This record gives sequence, structure tokens and C-alpha cells, in this order.
Amino acid sequence: MHTSPLCDSSQSPGFYCDVSPLDDVTIVTVVGALGRATAHIFAEALAHAMTYGLPIVLECSHLTYIDSFGCRPLLDYRHRLPLITFAGVDRVARNVLETLNLQTVFPIYDRLDAVAPDHPSHPRLPARSAYVSGPKPTIHFRAHGRSQAKTHSSRSA
Repeated sequence: MHTSPLCDSSQSPGFYCDVSPLDDVTIVTVVGALGRATAHIFAEALAHAMTYGLPIVLECSHLTYIDSFGCRPLLDYRHRLPLITFAGVDRVARNVLETLNLQTVFPIYDRLDAVAPDHPSHPRLPARSAYVSGPKPTIHFRAHGRSQAKTHSSRSA
């Protein structure tokens, strides 16, 4: 179980994942409760993220709950996916992941910026200037399927 509050209370409650490819990593932001009822959404987001062929960082700072059912897609896909790293994982979620012994398969970090750029087995997170190379689409995965892509550009604040 993970109990951090959502940072943006204006968003509607529920589970969703945003897949944002950058130049050298794909960020999958996981928001809400990841369990039996929402694992299929997570699996769809992972399947889409792997199409970019880049290391995947699961940004979990807005995760409110996680259990073994929610982790199942990771285990199902682990041999087909590029490197996956957890970031933004709090103490409670880390306890769940470690109870499932997932720290032996996936690196786990407390903060997104803690993913070490100089370590050879971890993805290098690009600087803000990475957005200058062109707009990057963000695909949203919700209970009712994939939603329209937003495009990030270097002109965004």
C-alpha cells in the first residue's frame, strides 16, 4: 500500500498512467491505486511505452496504493521490456515492492532525480533542453482506453 496524496487535487480521482517519451528515456507516470482492478490499464501503458525501445522510468510519486496484482504486468513483461526503473517510491510502496522481491529485478529510487545519470545500468534523464529537439507526445491510459495525445513543446512553462 502507498499513501502519498496526489499533488494536483484538481484532477478527477481514479487510476491512470501517462506515457511520455523523451530523447533517451520514456517516463510512465503512475497515478492512483494500482491493484487488481487497474492492472490492465498499467499493462496497456507498459506495452505502449516499450514500443519506443527506450529505458522506462516508472514515476510513482502519485501512486496511492500498490499490491501484488498491480505488479503482475511488470513480471509478465519483464523479459520483453527495456530497462525499467522505479522512481518517486515512498517507504510504504518500497516495502510492498521489497516484500515481492522486486528490488532484485528493478532498481528502486525514492525520487525521480535520484536515478543516477552516471551509473551504467540506469537511464540518463535528459535535461529540460531535451524538449527543444521537438514536441513529444504524452499518451494517457485510463479505464476507458487511450485518450488523445498532448504534445509537449519547448515553449511550455
